Amino acid sequence: YPMRLFKQIAAGVLVTWGLAFSLIGVAVVFDDTKEDRFSNFMGCMMLGTPPLVWGVLLYRGLNQTVDQSPNSLTPSEVQDTFFWLLENNDGEITLMRFAMETRLPAEDARKYLDEAATQFNASFRVGDRGEVYYQFPIGDVASKPSLPHPENLPNA
Repeated sequence: YPMRLFKQIAAGVLVTWGLAFSLIGVAVVFDDTKEDRFSNFMGCMMLGTPPLVWGVLLYRGLNQTVDQSPNSLTPSEVQDTFFWLLENNDGEITLMRFAMETRLPAEDARKYLDEAATQFNASFRVGDRGEVYYQFPIGDVASKPSLPHPENLPNA
């Protein structure tokens, strides 16, 4: 978060600097009291355009990372959520529940569960409404107390 704040401030300063010199350059063109208007205009543009472009690109990069990051979990967080769901649902999980908890697209969630089912020799059961339950052989966990969701755990 501190790096993001620094980039926001830097983008703001660069855009402000660039706009200021660009506007001064345009004003110089219309100023009749100046002798060499073209060279003054070019000087202002040379001082204003690079920071303006750099600031805009920096700002656009910030927006793209915001669009991609808030809903994505790290592979470790996906795995923690997977095991949490199994422990709290007696080894049974549906694609929809897993996708909702991990915020993965359905195809990615299906691939993850299919791979885990192969690795852990899971079986499948079809529910009354046609939903597929992945049944993982985890033993008797019903007697264990419910574990907190991985997102609610304090960061170590």
